[in-house]
Amino acid sequence: MLRRVDPMYTFEDYLETVHHRFHPVLHVLRAFVLESDPEMKEAIKWKVPTYSCQGLVCYFSVSKGRLYVGFMQGHRLRPHPLLAGLDLKMVRHVYLGTDPDALPYEGIAELLEEAIGLNKG
Repeated sequence: MLRRVDPMYTFEDYLETVHHRFHPVLHVLRAFVLESDPEMKEAIKWKVPTYSCQGLVCYFSVSKGRLYVGFMQGHRLRPHPLLAGLDLKMVRHVYLGTDPDALPYEGIAELLEEAIGLNKG
């Protein structure tokens, strides 16, 4: 099985690939996710930051000028007002702006807790 983990590609390398207006919110979001559980680990897979806690939990991506957090098992999460991508088979997204002060921290924390719980089962 081919692993798509590149240890030479870092979060800082990822930042170089996205518009600088997203950098502040990505730094804050990264810290928030890593602090959500003592077992949370970061890796770069598929050229985006991914976060795992006994299995993949979420990833960050900037596409078409929008930043989002993708939840790998989003289809298993309870309905939540932040979740988009209901037409997708598995992944669900939370679309975010560029202002770290405007992040929906409480909602993201709820989704992270549930997603981690699914992995720890």
